[in-house]
Amino acid sequence: MSIAITQSPEAAFPDRPEREGIGLLVDMAEGCDGGFVRHDLQHDCNVLHVRVMVNPNNVTGGQLTVIELVDRIDRRILRLKYLPDSRRVELDCPLAATIATTLLHSLNWHCIELQVDKLDGRIKLWVNGIDLASEETAGELPFTGTVRLGAMYKDRMTSGQIFLDEWIIADQYIGPVIVKPKSDYADDPARWLVIYNTSEPDSVTWAQTYRDLRNVPYANLIGLDLAGDEVISLQQYDELVTATNEYLAFNNLYEQVMGVLIGYRVPGYVDTDSQGRLDPVPALMYRDYNSPGPYINTNAGDHIPARPTYNTLNGDRLTARIDAPDLQAALELIYRAGNIINKDAGDGEDCHIYIDSCISPAPIYQPITDMINNWVDSIDRMKTRLPVDTCRDNTDYQDNDFDRIDNDAFLWSVSMQPAPPLQLFSQPAGRRIVSVQLHLAANAAGTLRNIPPSNWIDVPLYHGYAAAIASARAYSPSAVPYPRPFFHALKQHWTLAEAWYLAQPVLREGLYLVGDPLLTADFPKEGWNLFGPIDRLEELQPDQPAMALRSDQLAIKLPDQLKCTENQVAYYLVRRVDQLGRSEASLQTVRTATINGQSHNVPLPPAWPDQPGWNIKVEDNNAVFTIIWPHQIRFADVDRIELLGITNGGNEFTVQTHNVESHSHFLIVQCTLPTELTRYRWRIISPSGVVIHSPWSASIIAASTMKYDLQLLETLT
Repeated sequence: MSIAITQSPEAAFPDRPEREGIGLLVDMAEGCDGGFVRHDLQHDCNVLHVRVMVNPNNVTGGQLTVIELVDRIDRRILRLKYLPDSRRVELDCPLAATIATTLLHSLNWHCIELQVDKLDGRIKLWVNGIDLASEETAGELPFTGTVRLGAMYKDRMTSGQIFLDEWIIADQYIGPVIVKPKSDYADDPARWLVIYNTSEPDSVTWAQTYRDLRNVPYANLIGLDLAGDEVISLQQYDELVTATNEYLAFNNLYEQVMGVLIGYRVPGYVDTDSQGRLDPVPALMYRDYNSPGPYINTNAGDHIPARPTYNTLNGDRLTARIDAPDLQAALELIYRAGNIINKDAGDGEDCHIYIDSCISPAPIYQPITDMINNWVDSIDRMKTRLPVDTCRDNTDYQDNDFDRIDNDAFLWSVSMQPAPPLQLFSQPAGRRIVSVQLHLAANAAGTLRNIPPSNWIDVPLYHGYAAAIASARAYSPSAVPYPRPFFHALKQHWTLAEAWYLAQPVLREGLYLVGDPLLTADFPKEGWNLFGPIDRLEELQPDQPAMALRSDQLAIKLPDQLKCTENQVAYYLVRRVDQLGRSEASLQTVRTATINGQSHNVPLPPAWPDQPGWNIKVEDNNAVFTIIWPHQIRFADVDRIELLGITNGGNEFTVQTHNVESHSHFLIVQCTLPTELTRYRWRIISPSGVVIHSPWSASIIAASTMKYDLQLLETLT
């Protein structure tokens, strides 16, 4: 026989909800045999739908019938033919005109669905969720018989394999296999719609590659026959949005899709005023199309955000675009994102954040500069644990933009230069993740297809960045994005698309993201957390450090806002954070005091005495005083020690002063017993003059004088 039909996991459609299954493998050799499986209709019906997932795999030559509907005496009602060499699909019916289409070469699986409607006398064909055409029948179709699936009426020269799966017979539209999201957030590929251009073969190749690498369900790929131009009119954009929304609604995806990715060779800009004012398609598609005007993003703000869900988006969508001068460059953006997803963002000196906040000395821009600089100085920025290079001097802002960066992971710039300086992205390069250029005044990124690259998106991408953000036109200063939620979202391992959306106070303002929206980046976790100033250890809040330091930062200079007040002594605690982000239970404690505006170390208190009312040893009518540290005194930051006394109702006085022996753990001194009831304490002084005291001792008096002071002693005790 020239044909064999078997059940095989090899032929299983990959987007089954359970992710495992067995499909129908049709294996054909040269010859005239045919084969099929059949389903007998048990009763008459008015409407018949047949849906099947088809993977033509490696079939060549001639033609074959994949689906056939026959009546009870085996007369053909209609059939679906496949012509392998041209990839042409034809729906034939004796009573209607043929409906034909072509299965795209680069797409592996296709959802083919046909309908026979006895009531309105029409046959219809859908491919991959798109309504292709319908034809009126010339007469009434019989509706009893058998539905056949397989390879019938095969030409002698037809050979190879075809996979068939998800065969469903019903009385209404079924549509592609919908994969329900497993996550409420945009990190789930089932929450994205990927648009590709069926008129561009390379666009189909790109879509299949993206699907394979990111597990986007086939139902979430929408192929539209679009112009190959990068810039389209408002009318063409309206047609694009209408087709997208109809697909989502018709295939029951509208309530789960949170984001739209504009794919390779899909038009990227809309000439909204017919005068060359370009609005990026991804920027406009944040909302269902109603107007190209700006839109306030209620989920954005200069604060730590909540992670968006479908419900909290309130009708907004996340968007991104992937395009490039050629297919290989577009695929490279997917590969780079994959490398970053699978590896960390680098640590220490390997990867820097470059921040250029100086856009202009004009007062109108000062809030923007302040907002960016406040984040740079904040604990939120420190928690990235990446080195930061800044350009803050706005006295001559044009000259103080960065003209060269290296070891870079991120660039966040509000430079006024219309194009990147020639040497900006020179080596050595860091793990280049995202370049953000918030140019306000000119068309900074009006094409992604230039050779050589020339703008603030295609130049960073050319130099190795996985993603880039810039504007396609001038926009309002009120729309300048916030760095705080952007970097916080990335640090929390949220997707790049979520980070970018949460950063934008105003949508549809010409700013857009190019790169894989599902990109995530691991920031370094290892380092140090500094807590303080606090008065008592009980005040420590483990999840709220005052500073977050990198692992290579072994010395710090306290900013003014973290210094304790003048003459105040306070605790500072340091906890080490390991490579998994776990904070060690042990603490390293530092006490500091502020003297004349400068922070100084406080001597470590002794282990003894440490409680009020400590006892004094008496030997041979002398008082013996001991002060003890748990380690050598040289590690306690002590310069000298004084013994102080105070009599009842009198003033404090110095009994003795001693310079310490740095290698000793203790100091022992003695003095004559007092003739009046007296208490004692130690004064400990650091080299910089910071003073601490031990608690007061119990009161003592010489035994020979006690009889004169019994009444007083009874009163005091």
